[in-house]
Amino acid sequence: MIKVKSVIIEELENPGCNNGNYPMVSVHTTNGDYHGLTCNCRKGCANTWDVFNIEGKEFSDEEELLEYLEY
Repeated sequence: MIKVKSVIIEELENPGCNNGNYPMVSVHTTNGDYHGLTCNCRKGCANTWDVFNIEGKEFSDEEELLEYLEY
């Protein structure tokens, strides 16, 4: 099992959901850290990661975690 311990999102002056200005995100888990991009609403617009309410969630393996983040 992989549990999400915390999510750290870069602060940008003008983050967006479809403007191309996406903050970096670090997802800290019991299995290590994962880094990607998210959007202003944190729900994965424009092929960014969906990190909305992900803290505390558990995933069976890395594949399931990455599938959740990317879709």
